[in-house]
Amino acid sequence: MLANVVCFLGSCFAKQAYVTPDSEAIDAFETKDALEPYEPSFILSVFQGKQDADISHEVMNAAVEFLVSVNQAELRKYPGLPSLYQSGVTYEHVDGRYDTAWKDVISAYKSKKGNCKVLAAIRIAENRNRGIRCYPMLTQNINDDGTQDWHVAVIYPNRAVEDPSRKLGM
Repeated sequence: MLANVVCFLGSCFAKQAYVTPDSEAIDAFETKDALEPYEPSFILSVFQGKQDADISHEVMNAAVEFLVSVNQAELRKYPGLPSLYQSGVTYEHVDGRYDTAWKDVISAYKSKKGNCKVLAAIRIAENRNRGIRCYPMLTQNINDDGTQDWHVAVIYPNRAVEDPSRKLGM
């Protein structure tokens, strides 16, 4: 089947790719006609410490939900992609600085790495596409120097918490 492929956040998509039900869907993105990744940049001033703690949470949640929506669309378009826990993706931590990479499911699967927000957004998208309600659970820590650290996991309506980062090597 010939698929015209589009560009989503962070993904390198082929202009055209042949995808069969038996092929690995990720191979569709390894063609010679692949486009450069679309890597939008957001410059946000709301993560400035204690004075922004309330709005920072709202903005971070919106950003994670955006990534969930992108992942839901990609997972629907490419149902042959493996689940997060079968993909070979592992948790990736960037030492010394907060990791600002927001990878979609395709980019994470290609690189085999993802941070907590990437992994949680993939898992939430998988669940929502199967009709399972769940949400991002954001944990914020404001350091002595005013910088903010975030951790993102998955929370279910029964208050059960799933942490893909811990399951994948954190």
